[in-house]
Formats: sequence, C-alpha cells, structure tokens
Amino acid sequence: MNKLLLIISIVLILAGILLFLYDFLPVGVANKEGSYLRIVSSDAFSILNYRLHLLVTGVGLLVLYKLKIF
Repeated sequence: MNKLLLIISIVLILAGILLFLYDFLPVGVANKEGSYLRIVSSDAFSILNYRLHLLVTGVGLLVLYKLKIF
C-alpha cells in the first residue's frame, strides 16, 4: 500500500507540473504561429482546469506517505 501511495503521488505531482508548464508553450507550436492566446469555450471540459487539484492532491499523498499514516 505504501509503494502504491508513493507511485500515485509522484504521478499526480508530475501531471500537475506538466500541465502548469503546458501553459507556457505557444498555442501553435506545430503550426509555427507566434500567438500565445488560447481561446477555449467556458463550457468545454479541460483537464487544465484541474491542474492545481492534481498538484495539491499529489503533494498531500506524498506527505501521507512520508508520515507513514497508512
């Protein structure tokens, strides 16, 4: 259980960090556009809306692992 908790926390932390870094990429990297503006409808689902949740949950699970509560 402890190793699973560690693996899940590391995966969540990495996913959160990668999603935050994704915001720094230009919109049209593949198209060689120079635009940094993303236009997304507000009613569309985007995993980018949950990047902070992933990061905080991963850090929380890592703290639980370090404290050996489980």
